[in-house]
Amino acid sequence: MATSYNLCSKLLAEIAIKQNRLDEAENLLRTGLIMSECHQDKLRMASYKCSFARLYKKQGNQLEAFHWAQEAQDGFDRLGMESEAEEMKAICELILK
Repeated sequence: MATSYNLCSKLLAEIAIKQNRLDEAENLLRTGLIMSECHQDKLRMASYKCSFARLYKKQGNQLEAFHWAQEAQDGFDRLGMESEAEEMKAICELILK
């Protein structure tokens, strides 16, 4: 049950980000990240961190976006998920420009 909720929470947060409902997205992401950490679900933790990077980038908060993108990249690297890690690296490079 917790895994289903966690997945739905992330999907709803991504939709909220796209619809510019950023406060709602942040609340969903915080709850989901906490649940992922409690279950030591490293894939979901990295995925939530990726969403946080997108959220803060959309808010124009470059420092936080960079921080979360680096965290997500590290998580994906550790899991051997190269394409996801590359996406986060690209976000970091965009922020640094």
